[in-house]
Amino acid sequence: MTQPVRVVATLRCKPGLGGEALAPMRACVAETRKEPGCIEYAAYRAPENADRIVVVELWESRDALATHNRTPHLKALVEAVSPLAAAPLEVLVMEEI
Repeated sequence: MTQPVRVVATLRCKPGLGGEALAPMRACVAETRKEPGCIEYAAYRAPENADRIVVVELWESRDALATHNRTPHLKALVEAVSPLAAAPLEVLVMEEI
């Protein structure tokens, strides 16, 4: 039996550019939720810091996550937000303890 995998990804945009990341982020969220093995996939930002977006994910397995990482919609998201980023995307892949 495989263990579910939790992912927390943080995008820190350059000051004032967080709003430009919303449309591509929403498009990726919508497509990702349709993927086999996706249990949860949601993007958040705090009202006091609109330039920081956090994506919380839960996958049935590492294989499902690996498949997601090769999807066109994720690649499109990375391409769209890379010019907006103030720092490299931080991705934490975790297993429950």
